[in-house]
This record gives sequence, C-alpha cells and structure tokens, in this order.
Amino acid sequence: MRHELVIGVDSGGTTTRAVVADVRGRVLVLGRRVRGICAMWGRGGMAAAVSEAVDGAFGAAGLERGPALAAFVGVAGCSTEAERRAGLEGLEGLELVELGPRGAVGIGHDLRTGARGGVLGGPGVVLIVGTGACCYGRDGDGGEYRAGGWGGRLDDGGGAAWLGQRALAAVFRAMDGRGPRTVLTEAVLEGLGVGDAREALVLLEGAGYRERFGAVAPLVTAAAAEGDGVALEIVERGAGELAGMVEAVTRGMAAGGASGGGAGAVGLAMVGGVIGAGGVMRGAVERAVRERMPGCRVVEAAARPEVGAAFLALGMLGSVGAGAREELRRSGRA
Repeated sequence: MRHELVIGVDSGGTTTRAVVADVRGRVLVLGRRVRGICAMWGRGGMAAAVSEAVDGAFGAAGLERGPALAAFVGVAGCSTEAERRAGLEGLEGLELVELGPRGAVGIGHDLRTGARGGVLGGPGVVLIVGTGACCYGRDGDGGEYRAGGWGGRLDDGGGAAWLGQRALAAVFRAMDGRGPRTVLTEAVLEGLGVGDAREALVLLEGAGYRERFGAVAPLVTAAAAEGDGVALEIVERGAGELAGMVEAVTRGMAAGGASGGGAGAVGLAMVGGVIGAGGVMRGAVERAVRERMPGCRVVEAAARPEVGAAFLALGMLGSVGAGAREELRRSGRA
C-alpha cells in the first residue's frame, strides 16, 4: 500500500504539520495534527522541520516511514523560482528524497497550501492568518487573486507577528506618556523574555524575530477579551487590515469577471492559528468584513493547509477527481 501514498506538508512561520493520504484522497492520520519544530526559511531548518513532521505523520497513521508517490511542501517565504529550486536542493541534500521519487516532490509558498486547503481546488476566498497574513481567491474559471503576505517588515497586518510588534509599540508609548496604560506592558515583556522594554528592541533585528513576536499574539487577544482598551484597539486595527485584504481580492475577482461574483457568492473561509479557532480576533475580522462587504458569507474551510498540500501532491500525479476531493474534505476537515 505504501506506493499508493502521497505526503502533504505545511511549514509556516512557527509550526510545521504533515499528513499522509492515499491516492483516493483518504487522509490516513484521520485529521490529527502533527506538530513539527519551528520552520522559518532556511534550507537546514526547513528540511529538519519537514523531516520531523513527516515522521510524526507516519507514526500517527501507524506506518513506518517510507517513500510515497508524490509529496508537496508549502514553506513560508518560498515565492520565487530560485527559492523553489533552493528548497528542493535543501530537501535532497539532506537525504529527504524518501519523501517521494525524484521529480515527484513539489515545493512552494505556504499560501498555496493554505489556499488549496481552504477551497480544495474549487472557487472561494481564503483568509490565512498565522505568523503572517494574506488572502487568496480562486474563481470558477480557475483565475487566482492575492492580496497581502508581503512579509513581516512591511506588511502582514493582523498576523501574529504584527500583533506582537504593535503590542510592543503600545508599551513604548505608554512608557513615554504618549499612550494609555495597558496590561500589555507586563505581559509583553514576560512573553518576550526581557526585563526591560528597551531590551526588546534588539529582538526586532535578531534572527527569528517573527516567531518571538508571534508568540506574544495570544497575550494581545487575551487582553482584548478581558477588555483592555489598548489591546482592543490593536485587534480592531488588525481586523481592518485583514478585511482590506479580503476586499482587495474580491474586488479583483469582480473586475476579472469572476464566476459567481466574488466572496459574496462563493464564501470566505478563514484559516490559521490567529483566527481559525474563533475568539476575539476572528469576531473582529468577521465584523470588519461584514461592514465592508455586507453580502460576504463566512464559511467553514474545506480542510487544513497540510491537507491542501496533499491535494497539490495528488495533482502532481494527474487531475484530482471529484471523489478524491470529497474524501480529502471528509477526512481532512479543518
């Protein structure tokens, strides 16, 4: 049976997850999340994270790890053809070709895996909010549209790293007397592991800053849920940034003559650690989306991003039929 398997991997800014599925689309880990080590862009770190996550997926499925027909790996920051080539070389150089036969391993941006998981190849709009943030739309004619996801230094408004950085900025403003006092001061410093706010400035320039600040995001949303005014303002501002991405994508779909007329007709799915499980941030985003696009329907994502990667792996073997899509949807539900 092993030769009938495909592997899907989603490696975002802070976590890596993998699934094993058969060629009929059945996810063998039965929806169980397999958590790997943190995987920012970099050949060694990315490959090590993929290897650990794949080991976990096979173990969860009760199988000994071995080769599969195809595998697709979605990696944060893997956007250009040069980066894709480097990523594949990194996997092969670390003897990870057991992921699949040579030529049957694909790699791309984790936006692709998140988006494919959200709609499984069908029409729809997917808002993906993890460490970073972006929005993807696919119309009924196969046209693709994107907004956001330009990186933590310049963009990713509403993502976990962005929330953490805005929280630190609020702490500085409170220290100066330019902004109101907030419970975030102690929480953020403790979350960043520093004793003085000025020490946190160094973290903005250090390696792995997105993970460090992304880890602060739950403190921001928790403070907002408790009614802290500063945290609530950060959440609302982030929600506005995310709603703007959705609006840009749906506007592009409408301008492109999208079948169904954008998210109002095909639905908006939300995935990612910041908004996928509900809570104050998701509620704020839904309100902001409704204000900008009253007809937009929020729907459940078809499957998780790692299942989207499995869909892409199946696509490397040929067209993914309706039966396989439905099986992926059933056994890989988000």
